[in-house]
Amino acid sequence: MPSYTRFIFASNHDQVLKAGGRERRFLVLEPSAKYAQHKEYFDNLWKWINEGGANCLLHYLSQYDLNGFDSRRAPVTQALLDEKLQNLSPYQQFFRAELSNDRPFGGAVRLSTKDLVNNCRIWLEDNGYPVVIPKVRSSIGKLVQRMGIDRHGKHGRDAMYEFPSRSEMQTSFARLLGHEKDEIFNSD
Repeated sequence: MPSYTRFIFASNHDQVLKAGGRERRFLVLEPSAKYAQHKEYFDNLWKWINEGGANCLLHYLSQYDLNGFDSRRAPVTQALLDEKLQNLSPYQQFFRAELSNDRPFGGAVRLSTKDLVNNCRIWLEDNGYPVVIPKVRSSIGKLVQRMGIDRHGKHGRDAMYEFPSRSEMQTSFARLLGHEKDEIFNSD
């Protein structure tokens, strides 16, 4: 028997779900606080609902043109994006912080793998994350590889990352999360 179950979660917490980078199943909304605790507004709303407003709403929705709407794909809202950003790994947070700077990685065009790992270690310590160097090295290595950043030199010795432009790195990072650059780096 097919399941037609749908769930609605409501919460007062900033982080409601573990939205991964490629999350596509949830519609996350952040209601406005404009009318919170506004008794007159809600009294009028309930009056409208009880005096035929629900029928008006039903009529409006039944006439609404849904052409082009894909019911299998939840809209990407700012609230969903905020959930995703709250769930970035510490290494992704480090990279996002660097790429949000005017001059990521201190403006370096290339950086040794050792220096990149050390920069990440310092950032992790400053932000209260546990540091295990082999884990940092592995996670940073995988992230830059997924971003398509070239590495030159032998493994572990004299290896250097060749950084493309800030804009290219931002675009690559955003695509890892299934977004456009301006959605992830909206103030840049």
